[in-house]
Amino acid sequence: MRQFSEWQSVIRELFTLLLLQHEDDTDDLISKLFNLPGSQTIGNIFFSDDPEMMLVTDELFSDEDDMGDLLQTVISSRYLNVRAPPVFRDEFDLARLFEMRSIDFKQSTRTTKEAFVWLLNRIYLHPVFHNNSFCPQLPIPHQLAISLEQLGANGNRASVGRCA
Repeated sequence: MRQFSEWQSVIRELFTLLLLQHEDDTDDLISKLFNLPGSQTIGNIFFSDDPEMMLVTDELFSDEDDMGDLLQTVISSRYLNVRAPPVFRDEFDLARLFEMRSIDFKQSTRTTKEAFVWLLNRIYLHPVFHNNSFCPQLPIPHQLAISLEQLGANGNRASVGRCA
């Protein structure tokens, strides 16, 4: 059976609650029209033996518009939880990178130290490397080192001349 992600599960649950709320509103309208006894609420369905939780649940989910807004918020967000900052790759620890012998630096970044610094000075102030996001970018030298390494691998992550 297919596994649903946490995000998909939350959306399914909220949608189900929205449908239950809509059904409750319809039942209430029909009950009032025909003078029938009231229908069960969401709180009564989920917490029939706990009156406090029943009351809290009914209050939280009493407004269909609020439920729709909550569902829309979850659908429009990419992640449910705060994401951890990116983990730096050990081979591009910049302090260690510049302490390498020139030949090893060239093998790792596919360029010389001088060319790396020259290129870094050319791109450092470009706005593409500066954002106001909650998830900050990697430092610019780190991005450059990774990009040069990937471009030097001919786009196929070839490891010719690389040691493990």
